[in-house]
Amino acid sequence: MATTTATEARPWEIKLRETAALYRSSLEENNLDAYFEVQRSAFGVDLKSLNTWSFQKPEKAYSLKLESDDERERLKSLGKQLIEDHQTAANDVKATSDAIKNGSTGKENARVRMEKAREEAKKKSAEIIDQQFDRAQTLIDQLPDDKQEAATDFWIQLSNGFLAFWKIAMDAIYAVLKAVIDWLENMWETVKQRWEDVKATFKDAWEWFQALFN
Repeated sequence: MATTTATEARPWEIKLRETAALYRSSLEENNLDAYFEVQRSAFGVDLKSLNTWSFQKPEKAYSLKLESDDERERLKSLGKQLIEDHQTAANDVKATSDAIKNGSTGKENARVRMEKAREEAKKKSAEIIDQQFDRAQTLIDQLPDDKQEAATDFWIQLSNGFLAFWKIAMDAIYAVLKAVIDWLENMWETVKQRWEDVKATFKDAWEWFQALFN
């Protein structure tokens, strides 16, 4: 995301910048657990225990902290784009998986293509986070000084909540890659199930997101 000099940066801007940087570095190291060691919760939900079979609603009281409907709607729009862009990134990996299944390719070529697709999804995720955090910074900068800290906290909590779902999706995508690497007789059944897991994860993510603003 865009940076400012140390003398210019306000506490809320530093918080945004450091959160985005932590996500990017954790992603590059293939260790999103490191991100959630720091960013442990979102709206009262323990992100380490979050999974698609124990859906929890965020605390509604927290979602009302901004008080202004306009502020909440603008952050909601950014959050919606955050999820949509990640869903597109996941769909792009699935398109590669489907192309491998429907084409004639050997094990090694399939592995290379799937690894490339997964790495591309990680790259896109980092770009999405940078872009949306930049937009959040621009939005928050326009708010009154006494609202900026609350808006920053709200945005980070919102991002954390979705990224917990994204980690589950990425774990399933890695399982797809692993199935292709193993190249067992029933691998396409495994791949099909893992993509069903990704689909279910995004369904839960959208339900979580809608509950946050209802």
